[in-house]
Amino acid sequence: MAATPPKPIGSVRLPDGRFKVSYDDGTSKNISAPQAQQTGVLPNNFTGTKPSVSADQVAGGYGGNNPAFGGTALGGAATTQSVYDPQTGTAISGNAGIPQKDPKTGAIIGYKPIKDFITESRANIAQVRNSMVKNGFLGKNEKTLSRIQSQWVQVLIGAQATQQDPYEYMASMKAQGFGQNAPVNSSRITDYSKVADGYVYQTFNKVFNRNPTAMDMQSPYKDSKGKTLTWQQALINESRKPENAEVTVTTVNPDGSLKNQVVTPGFDAQVWLQRSMTNAYADAIKGGKSSAKQSDIDKYNQLAVKYGINTVDPTTKQLDINARMNLANLENGTLTFDNVESNFRNAALAKYGYLKPQLDAGLTPYDVAKPAIDTVSKLLEKNSALVTLDDPYVQKYLKGDGKTTMNQGELEAMVRQDPSWKYTQNAHAQLDDLASSILQRFGVNA
Repeated sequence: MAATPPKPIGSVRLPDGRFKVSYDDGTSKNISAPQAQQTGVLPNNFTGTKPSVSADQVAGGYGGNNPAFGGTALGGAATTQSVYDPQTGTAISGNAGIPQKDPKTGAIIGYKPIKDFITESRANIAQVRNSMVKNGFLGKNEKTLSRIQSQWVQVLIGAQATQQDPYEYMASMKAQGFGQNAPVNSSRITDYSKVADGYVYQTFNKVFNRNPTAMDMQSPYKDSKGKTLTWQQALINESRKPENAEVTVTTVNPDGSLKNQVVTPGFDAQVWLQRSMTNAYADAIKGGKSSAKQSDIDKYNQLAVKYGINTVDPTTKQLDINARMNLANLENGTLTFDNVESNFRNAALAKYGYLKPQLDAGLTPYDVAKPAIDTVSKLLEKNSALVTLDDPYVQKYLKGDGKTTMNQGELEAMVRQDPSWKYTQNAHAQLDDLASSILQRFGVNA
């Protein structure tokens, strides 16, 4: 034989709108208002707990003679007037009762149908609106009548379901955090594609006190396919990462007015560039010798000599910052010697544009200037390794007339005008030859 279920013997409404039901076996259970109504365990369903009010005040309320949703009204008349939930579209009896309380004692003194609250609100819509704004059910600037009325119906339905006075219901919902505007997060990713060049040039100048060259534009970063990115491309890629988006957190008061707004700039282009460039070229920035392999340093210097690129800082007499930066890029793999030579060639073309056919054929400026270097070395009796493309006579030879190099005879005549030439052995030999020639002309043997 099945055990007899415990019998409910009383109930009380809890602050959260639910009901605590007590049973004859000493147990209790907290249930929702609709469930309490459906199972007939609301306070006024128990003998001695009904409010001492007339039957018409109870009509349409929970329990008593009349059901809250639909059904038959007191006296047998069918309930035909319905209220529709604006959110769900559910039809609710217009006679569904909402408790009215004594403002001093808080005791229920009667029930009023939803339809009456709606009718009365048309006459005091401003008061209704202000109450909903105060409790966060409407924004401060909301003045649309249909919106106000629709929200009021929502409040009445909630009050009827929890068996609370409408104003008590709004206050309790606000206390639980409902009806208030939570912080709203919004994020924005800045498009740096149009300003990347400017940021890179400005930051590079700030870090190195000079404008970047074409070689300086290669960053140590690579894309997903392993391709080396320029600093501009690296900047744009970094800015597009979700974690670098600018985030705005906006909090508003229950009345819709702005309470607080915090903007977190997730990405600062110049700060990122300065930090990244400093890290990438830490060895170059600190000065002194490069940590690159000596074989790479030698190879780099040999290429620089062939193209007339200076690699020595005149003050420190060590590798200058450009050389150290390029060597750092060679070490981290963002630059190859082919890249270096290509950049050196472009620099030479900018200086000696008419040498393009020779350079395109694979020659270097040093190859083109070799006859001049040999001439200067021979006539001024200098070590050929010390005669570079920067030598003033070699420069004049290369520049020529702007269309071709200087004539070899003109170069030799110009070098012999150098003050140091007369102290050379070849100058003395030439003078001795000249003297002998003159003596022989006069019939005197030297």
